[in-house]
Amino acid sequence: MVRKLQSLSLKQLKSFQKEFERQTRARLQRRASSLAWFDSLIGPWEGKLMQKTPVAVVELGGSFLRLGVAESGDGKTVGWLKRPQSQKAVNYHLNSQDFVDWLAEKTLPFLKAGRAKRVGFIFSYPHRPRLNGRHITGVLTRLTKALVIPDAIGVNVGKMYLTALSHRGWPLKKLVTINDTVAVALSVPGAWMGLVMGTGANICSTHPKLKRLRNIEAGNFDGGTHTLASLAVDLLERPGEQTMEKQTTGRYQYRVLAFAALTAGMRPELARAIMVEGDKVESALVGKISRGQFNLLKSASLTKTEKQELKIMAQIILENAWQMWGAVLAAVVKMNPERVKNGPVKIPVTGGVILNEPVFFNGLKATVGKLSGKKIELVKIVDPIRGAAVAALVE
Repeated sequence: MVRKLQSLSLKQLKSFQKEFERQTRARLQRRASSLAWFDSLIGPWEGKLMQKTPVAVVELGGSFLRLGVAESGDGKTVGWLKRPQSQKAVNYHLNSQDFVDWLAEKTLPFLKAGRAKRVGFIFSYPHRPRLNGRHITGVLTRLTKALVIPDAIGVNVGKMYLTALSHRGWPLKKLVTINDTVAVALSVPGAWMGLVMGTGANICSTHPKLKRLRNIEAGNFDGGTHTLASLAVDLLERPGEQTMEKQTTGRYQYRVLAFAALTAGMRPELARAIMVEGDKVESALVGKISRGQFNLLKSASLTKTEKQELKIMAQIILENAWQMWGAVLAAVVKMNPERVKNGPVKIPVTGGVILNEPVFFNGLKATVGKLSGKKIELVKIVDPIRGAAVAALVE
């Protein structure tokens, strides 16, 4: 049976928004919910920062380790003493101690050169923040992005990192471990929520019952209605997990497009070409096709009709994605009435599709505004690593 991909209706989006609100309340009451969230132990950037104090920023995620040194000269802004530099990360380690020793050896020369006794650490792996005296460390809850550490789950790698530096003669005054979503929120003074949308997606926000930023594993939210294509993607990889990511994010958009082409009755070899090229470039493929650019699918010898059908499908996939995440952000706005009384709501956002696809950015902004009834200002954050410096300079 032929099935055409459909855009979400306003009724579906409002239902989606209400379900996110319901599951958030359920989670706060420790009842069943597809939403997991962790208290980052850090509030929004609302006060002055320490001045003339060097802070090292460390970011580890995927295949790269990034290092930089910053400081605040006026307590209101952050400037670079040494701009962040990237180097290849080692992703395979014998055990947690081997990983921490590698991290300490890589970062220590940088800390010493910058005279930095404070570190803001963006650790882009699922972790549960922990207070260790004046430090915020992190206990690993899951490994992703091909990082292999056999005994790491449940280990406080942040605490081990502190110990490793101390044993090497460089005890820190403050270590703050955060994820990239919290770093995005901390990139803008006064911001109390943030969105990262790339190969995966996540949000963080405050809540009336939690004044600090909470990292919400929103990619696991199961409140959206699957299309037949996104259901096929879900069934083929960890069914029922990361449901919203599978419907909306760069890691899965091209797969949804391939299955949508099949269910619409298009040629199987066309769907195969989408999968082959999508494995190489991920979200860039759907973005290009939505703009009528088919150079990545030359091998499929597309007809004019096929190009038009694929373009429409790609546009619907992107539209549904920005509308679903717009509904989530609108739900968060509505759950924080005390924070939206005065002026527009500033939401720092980042991620390839947000930064590179103006139609997506504008559609996301419009959806949040329409569903929340508030004036929305989305702030593009090209590089959230500055937020790590803010985290370590807030007292």
